[in-house]
Amino acid sequence: AGGRWARQSYYEALSGVATNILEDAEQYMALKGHIQRVRHCTEEDPIPLPIEQTAVSSSIGIDIDSAGGDFHDGHETELTRAVDVAKEKIAAADLRGQKAIADL
Repeated sequence: AGGRWARQSYYEALSGVATNILEDAEQYMALKGHIQRVRHCTEEDPIPLPIEQTAVSSSIGIDIDSAGGDFHDGHETELTRAVDVAKEKIAAADLRGQKAIADL
């Protein structure tokens, strides 16, 4: 298996192995995709807070969860503003999604 066609036979063998791997994994990938679309969120751990909010709450002794997560002590950072904007956009997208589903 040497000579001037050695590289070509190597690439053909590699391509054949890759094709076999993808064919064998087809059912697994289909099941994985189905599970990812269908499964429901069952995690019970609380969503972690940004470091800025954690540091503020521990340094002044206030439980941020009791403030609804909206406690800003004048130390509002760029990350905190970005998180707030993201939450607003997610809420707006959720509303649009609910309207779209209702129209189906």
